Amino acid sequence: MKNIRLGFFKPGINIFYNKHFTMKKDCVMDCRMQVYRKFCLYGLVFALGFCASSTMVSAQPAYSRGEQRLPISYEVAMQRAKGALLAEGYVNLNEGGAFISGFKDNNTAIIMCNVAPDATIWINIVVASNTNDAGLPGTERVKLQKRMDQNYVTGNLVGLWNIKCCNDELGWTLHITNHDGNNFSGSFSGGAGDGAVNGQLRGNTIEFVRSGGWGKQQWSAQLVNDGGGLRMINGVWTGDYLDRYPGRNNWHAERK
Repeated sequence: MKNIRLGFFKPGINIFYNKHFTMKKDCVMDCRMQVYRKFCLYGLVFALGFCASSTMVSAQPAYSRGEQRLPISYEVAMQRAKGALLAEGYVNLNEGGAFISGFKDNNTAIIMCNVAPDATIWINIVVASNTNDAGLPGTERVKLQKRMDQNYVTGNLVGLWNIKCCNDELGWTLHITNHDGNNFSGSFSGGAGDGAVNGQLRGNTIEFVRSGGWGKQQWSAQLVNDGGGLRMINGVWTGDYLDRYPGRNNWHAERK
């Protein structure tokens, strides 16, 4: 049976007729499958584009705002704002006119301090979070507000400190040689071993890592201003050699 090609059809779709112009069934099925595949492809592209545009529209940060009015000076308010952000783990702090901001994970926090009547300061805190959890920025904001109610100790840590440890059984000299922002460094000397020190000041909490050829330890304590001088109290250390001093891993330090 002689076949005749009709040239007015689109390239790639070859439909043949016999001399009685009866279409073959397999050609009909081939045309339908190609149309179906193209329809599915266009539908998939449209769906992906729609989802992408919906995602961009809905990707808006959640935020929370709160305010306080505290009977403190502007200078103290700004000091507390910086201490609050550092204590909660915010980094890359940026201080401007009457505000200070910082970043932590997916959170951006801004603390604004404005003079109010009767020797008070308005404290406005805004936290924005790139998250679908609407409660996260509110939780962060409440933490910062609680920190603003606290009085932070300020002062330079550089100098010699007399450390007593393990129910005052052991002692060293802690020499802090550098204090920049909330970071400090130095070394232990004398007593039972030495070691390099690298730490941070988070609000009124001092934390540092002591390390040497013998191992590594983590030390932390509260920094207080006692009668005009700084002291480290209620200290605890963990790490290497802790098993030798069960229940006695306490320490404190005073300036020499």
